[in-house]
Amino acid sequence: MLYERIVILVAAGIIAWIAYAVWRAYAARRVARLAEAAAPASVRELIVDAAPAVLYFTTSTCAQCRFQQKPALDRFAEQARVAVYAVDAVAQEELARFYGIMTVPSTVLLNARLQPVAINHGLASADRLTQQLRAAAP
Repeated sequence: MLYERIVILVAAGIIAWIAYAVWRAYAARRVARLAEAAAPASVRELIVDAAPAVLYFTTSTCAQCRFQQKPALDRFAEQARVAVYAVDAVAQEELARFYGIMTVPSTVLLNARLQPVAINHGLASADRLTQQLRAAAP
């Protein structure tokens, strides 16, 4: 009986790990496909500098966005000297759909050519964004 439970737990762990690996591969392919596409006109109008930037998808009713994500983005912007642009996911629905945003807060890290290098669904810490920015540096 104990042996069966251990086998079930190990199998569940392996299945969860495989699902996570598949999700990561899918997300990486999606970012790569988006990087090949031209940035939407609304992004080109919003970001005028040829420098890395962050699109911060939020809504007016998102408490987690204001109290957790916004302070982390402020720290990141100050440390990395990267501009952060808040985008209302409801008002800019087409843009949110282009980047596959289904939850807020979400962040899209763009390189200087306005190509996405990372998309974070949910909270993204300043450290995580810094690591993503370093990984994307030429």
